[in-house]
Amino acid sequence: MRRRINKRQTQRAAQYYVAAELARRGYHVSVPLETAKVSSLLVISPGNRYFTICVQAQSAKSFWPVPYREPQDDLFVVLVYLAHRHTPPQFYVLSSAELMQERQEYKLGLDPGNGEGDQEERLGGIPWRRALRHKSQWAKLPQ
Repeated sequence: MRRRINKRQTQRAAQYYVAAELARRGYHVSVPLETAKVSSLLVISPGNRYFTICVQAQSAKSFWPVPYREPQDDLFVVLVYLAHRHTPPQFYVLSSAELMQERQEYKLGLDPGNGEGDQEERLGGIPWRRALRHKSQWAKLPQ
């Protein structure tokens, strides 16, 4: 019998996958304690620039909820898709400005009369397909 991992485990696994990928690329990464309410990684680039990465994870191809926040030059977001236990994770790397732009473009494109997007519009975020263009875009991160 195959057990699905719960949301907390998915989120924690995604944090470690992102931290491992960053370390492999020469970044220094601080992972928060498991009891921390935030899922942000504190990162120092190979060129000694400090920045933060907010990690969001999911195990199904669905809507990425994204609350509005003012874009910051030192804030990046990595959306992580963890499909199955034996499938490598997929990373979607965005600056906070890109994420807010994707969020706004999606919001403006919703048809408020169709009833489907009403809940998603109130939550704010982007659908799965909008993240695809940012797959493995690690070069966006400070060097």
